[in-house]
Amino acid sequence: MPNLSDVAQATGVSTSTVSRALRLDSRISEETIRRIHSAANALGYVRRIQKPADLPQEWGCVGVIVPEVLSGYYARLVHIAVEYFAKQNYTVAIRLTNFDQDAILRHVKELCADADCLLIVVDDSEEITENVFSTVSKAGKPAFFITARYIFHNDFDSLFIDEQRGVAMLLEHRADRGHKSIGFVGEQQTLERRDAYLDAMKRLRLPVLEEFVKISPFRAEAGGYHAMCEILAAKKRPDAVFLSYDQMAIGAIKAIKEAGLSMPDEIAVAAFDDIIVSEYIADGLTTVQSPCEDMIAIASRVLLNRVKDKHAAPQQIALKPKLIVRGTT
Repeated sequence: MPNLSDVAQATGVSTSTVSRALRLDSRISEETIRRIHSAANALGYVRRIQKPADLPQEWGCVGVIVPEVLSGYYARLVHIAVEYFAKQNYTVAIRLTNFDQDAILRHVKELCADADCLLIVVDDSEEITENVFSTVSKAGKPAFFITARYIFHNDFDSLFIDEQRGVAMLLEHRADRGHKSIGFVGEQQTLERRDAYLDAMKRLRLPVLEEFVKISPFRAEAGGYHAMCEILAAKKRPDAVFLSYDQMAIGAIKAIKEAGLSMPDEIAVAAFDDIIVSEYIADGLTTVQSPCEDMIAIASRVLLNRVKDKHAAPQQIALKPKLIVRGTT
């Protein structure tokens, strides 16, 4: 079984730094936290959930499962969750799935044994299987799911962002600006946002050109950069491009600048999520904002109420995202 020393050796830091990073200590940089969590997950390191000796005995523990903390979106959700649950005297134990279906079930089984309740965040490329629901039910542990879409026949509290509406709002904004040729860049984890793009383009009666729709084999900034380079290498270029999330847009903006093009006059760029850095990229990235604060505020309130009253009727809550218009549009 890997230990703290193994993670420290793999990342080139001290064991104390590893320990603090796994607890999301604010003294450790966000980049170092992401690197250490990624290494720990790759090694299969499991941190035992223990209440710190200096905490009152009435402190509880929430198990939080997320796909990753490399992206700004999931990292922000985790940081907000730590803050919100701490206000209610709950520590947080974090598990990363790296988009692995088996890892979701494995982490659920572990946390059901040790935590008081679970907050499970799943990506649109992930599936919550019946085994997951069954494991949580048999353990009798309250659980709240944050998902990318509505889940039918779900007897647990859950929340989802109406991503289809968010994508539609963005493309309607593009159409109002007179853009007729709008491309899309995504990757394998964001195919549902591509489908939402195709649906909205059809409804708006805008043409979809195959050479302007790219599913990159790379993720994040690298994916956006390479896909945008391919688009710009074509004989024609689109009026605008929608990237499936902000980090991909950051890479695309680099490619656009290298090509000597201006935004938004020669090509407009927009994305989804509104991570913190998006306000400061170029003249500000136009993006669809996922309401992270509201998501965690609702999830923590409903989940901790469920701890007190396990027989309350389950809730499925939909939140509408918000279009943030900035300089790249």
